[in-house]
Amino acid sequence: MKDDKLIQLYFDRNEEAIAVTDQKYGRLCKKIATEILGSDEDGEECVNSSYLKIWNSIPPTRPCSFKAFLSKTVRNTALTLAAKLGKHKTDYIYDELEDVISSRENPETLMDDRNISSLLNSFLDNQKKRNRDIFVARYYFNMPTKSIAHYFGMEHQAVRSQLSRTRTALRTYLKENGIDI
Repeated sequence: MKDDKLIQLYFDRNEEAIAVTDQKYGRLCKKIATEILGSDEDGEECVNSSYLKIWNSIPPTRPCSFKAFLSKTVRNTALTLAAKLGKHKTDYIYDELEDVISSRENPETLMDDRNISSLLNSFLDNQKKRNRDIFVARYYFNMPTKSIAHYFGMEHQAVRSQLSRTRTALRTYLKENGIDI
């Protein structure tokens, strides 16, 4: 089923929407949640909570990209649950970005800043698809570099090197666009 028809199921308040969402995107949601939370049980709880949030937000929201809307909901739900459970697994990921964004401010907060977000999206739009996907997997979905390497069929060190090159390019791009680092 195409996403526009899936969204219409939510607008029609048809409970089949959740079953179709799970069938179509369940594996993706579980992967996102489990990578952040580090456990299958917590991941399952997170996905179920996310489906409820989606049910409650559509309508009135009509997402342009259902997959992106769902992924963001699962990610945010997982991060909230991780904080409640005392699992601060993502702290080290933001440490990697600290020298790119700024050493004076919290990188996690800065990632939410609209200007930084806009520049980051522009930067990523100009990257090769694979480089962009690796960067997003690491810094948005919080995937460990070993999992990224496995997923892309790469050596672990190659992923680490690619991320380093992308962070360096991002730092340069941000400087060129007036972001004081």
